[in-house]
Amino acid sequence: MTKTLKFFTTCQTIPEVKTEYKRLVKIYHPDLNQSEDTTETMKKVNNDYEIRFAQIMAGVDPADKKDDRNRHNVNDQYREIINSLLHLEDIIIEIVGSWIWLSGNTYPVKSHIKSLKFIWSRDRKKWYWHSEEIKGKWYGKKKPEFEEIKGKYGCETFYTNGSQKIAM
Repeated sequence: MTKTLKFFTTCQTIPEVKTEYKRLVKIYHPDLNQSEDTTETMKKVNNDYEIRFAQIMAGVDPADKKDDRNRHNVNDQYREIINSLLHLEDIIIEIVGSWIWLSGNTYPVKSHIKSLKFIWSRDRKKWYWHSEEIKGKWYGKKKPEFEEIKGKYGCETFYTNGSQKIAM
């Protein structure tokens, strides 16, 4: 199932996406638009931003309708990482925006998780991974709660049982 973007449809590069995002925030951010409730619209803007950002990173053109099966929001690196985790027992995989978070019984497979370049978050008590191109710094800002991040960017959760593979 392919998601149709409402925003960022004309953006072809990361700088274009970022510029359009800044423009949309000025219009739809609930703190800046007191005349109407724009919370849901801002959530859609944030979600479309993450999707289009990931599409550009993966080299996917949303206007290309030649092969709908190959259109996806995650690149091959995401798929390889998730496939290598699905055979593990009792792991919870959460894809939040363009980040992958792991929880559950991770201690027995800690070395495998480290080999995939996941980093342990002491604050959240979870492992996380993101592509090298996507970096975020908090610069002294208070880190949001994990549930708040999931609400903002959306979350897809997988529970491993040791025998699955994603076939895309």
